[in-house]
Amino acid sequence: MKLPQGLDLDQYIELTSMMDASQIHSAGKWRDEVLERSKGQKIWGAKLPWSKTWETFRLREGELTLFAGANASRKSMICGEIILHLLKHSKVCLASLEMKPSESLYRMLMQSAGAREGTPNETFIDEFTAFTDKNLVIFDQLDTVKPERVLAIINYCAKELGCKYIFVDSLAKCGTGFQDYSAETEFVNKLQHSAKTLGIGIILVAHIRKPPQADDNWIPDKYSIRGASTLSDMADNVILTASNPKRKQLKELTKITELDEKQQEYLAKHKDQKLIIAKQRHAGGWEGTYNFYFHDNSLQLTEQENRPRRFYFENNEETVDDDIDLF
Repeated sequence: MKLPQGLDLDQYIELTSMMDASQIHSAGKWRDEVLERSKGQKIWGAKLPWSKTWETFRLREGELTLFAGANASRKSMICGEIILHLLKHSKVCLASLEMKPSESLYRMLMQSAGAREGTPNETFIDEFTAFTDKNLVIFDQLDTVKPERVLAIINYCAKELGCKYIFVDSLAKCGTGFQDYSAETEFVNKLQHSAKTLGIGIILVAHIRKPPQADDNWIPDKYSIRGASTLSDMADNVILTASNPKRKQLKELTKITELDEKQQEYLAKHKDQKLIIAKQRHAGGWEGTYNFYFHDNSLQLTEQENRPRRFYFENNEETVDDDIDLF
């Protein structure tokens, strides 16, 4: 699904500035939510694709999440895998301002197939297309977009299309100006405000600063995010991702030669990708790091090496890692 051609966003820009008028309520409005919290629920929200994350982190409606990483750290690719799983129960908008929609969808196709090698056949592609067409909306523009237009798109997708999660990729394309930290802060503050007032989850992709020196072992933290220092303060959640270039090089090396003992030991002890929960304002506030393998053909993060999982389009949590004839 695409946004309608010729959509007039001016009314939604106005709507963004008028939302404050309906935000004063008596305390009893939140009675049911307080009751649910009193029942001792420790974690709630939409699960990420990987089962080891389910008891410690979730995405939630009404929250702004910063998802940051260095160039070539698989930020957009990982977001695609997350979107694929959200589509089972929620309508999602992807505003990918750095990548053609066809490329984003191709990556998600490969992730859904979970293929150890090769590409899916046309029947599977049709099944994937039917699944994504129901709940995925794509803002088709490869360019810098003014902040007020981004906010208008968010308003439209939430109010008119019923989107529950909106991914904006990336902050650098949102027209706040190079190193204009005041404009950047104002924009992110409005994103957080929109998430809360519209009751949606907004995921904003951002970049991190270059490390102080070339170091494969350097791990970013929430203060590494490029831009205004207040960005992580305003977000409800901060997720950082970091790849392991040394392990990638060693994996490539195994294709042409035998590794020495030290290299083999490194491969055995390390994984390809880190997802770092650097901030989580709600649900207990757990922070920590998940480590994953990366499977090249399926473009998936996996918990077992070379074991990608087939994605079920039906609404359940299960995936399978058996070989299936999709080709």
